[in-house]
Amino acid sequence: MRVVVTAAGPSLVDPEVFTAFDAVVDGDPGAAGRLDGDHLWVNVPWLREVAGGDPVWDEKFAGMLAYAATKGWVDGETVRAHVVEA
Repeated sequence: MRVVVTAAGPSLVDPEVFTAFDAVVDGDPGAAGRLDGDHLWVNVPWLREVAGGDPVWDEKFAGMLAYAATKGWVDGETVRAHVVEA
């Protein structure tokens, strides 16, 4: 799963990939989250909204969040994505 932020706004790419989570940032993340150094703290409600609300997706995403929480990558309603080059 990848969050892509451009001047046009944020979008979600490969939402069915739950084994990787990163971000490409070239603009203001806006509703998607907040930039903090080499990480984008992505708003979980935003991810759920743009993914479309499929119950199977929600279940897999919950598993991804549970794993991320064990690593310290969840802070309240945000999850950390490492910022990578496009």
